[in-house]
Amino acid sequence: MYKIKHFVQNPLTILKICVIIVWNERRVIMVDNINKDELVEKLVNNLPALRAKMKISQAELAEAVGIGRQTIISIENKNSKMRWDTFLAMMLVISRNNDAAELMSLLGLNFNDISLIIEDSLTSRKSSSSLQDKLWTDNNYSGDVTIGGFVPLPIGLRNAKCPKCHSSNIKGIMIMPTADEQDPNIVCLDCGYWWD
Repeated sequence: MYKIKHFVQNPLTILKICVIIVWNERRVIMVDNINKDELVEKLVNNLPALRAKMKISQAELAEAVGIGRQTIISIENKNSKMRWDTFLAMMLVISRNNDAAELMSLLGLNFNDISLIIEDSLTSRKSSSSLQDKLWTDNNYSGDVTIGGFVPLPIGLRNAKCPKCHSSNIKGIMIMPTADEQDPNIVCLDCGYWWD
């Protein structure tokens, strides 16, 4: 039977990688060219088989990934949806076991391929124009258009759409001096339009 130490050199490595990915997702860096839901579904559907290949229990996998055993049970029983950061952590843990990694490749779940796509996406985002460069408004604001920071959307605006491009990819942002965490400006991350 494999011990967790045999296939995960340093569990903190998983945490660091996942924190970086999640942090970047929250900073509006999206992973292009991958259907996240499809990849997550493939992993969920084959998780018991992958654990069997690794010869580990739900509790051991949960400990290696950094989640609770009940979360693994709930995911395997399809009672809850696996989050993207949990998916990445599981992929990293499972890819360290040769037998399970072979099965993952056959299923189209190659951790190295996914890592390269994420890396390419992050690199291309850095070279493209920033949100600051594409901000615009038509609300007669004559002050500096400088991003003072992102804040959570107020509850009443969580299902709102951009009035210009109708995208739901919006965030709370601090631009006008009168904006604060309770009453932020709103920005569309797709077209750059902002309003208050």
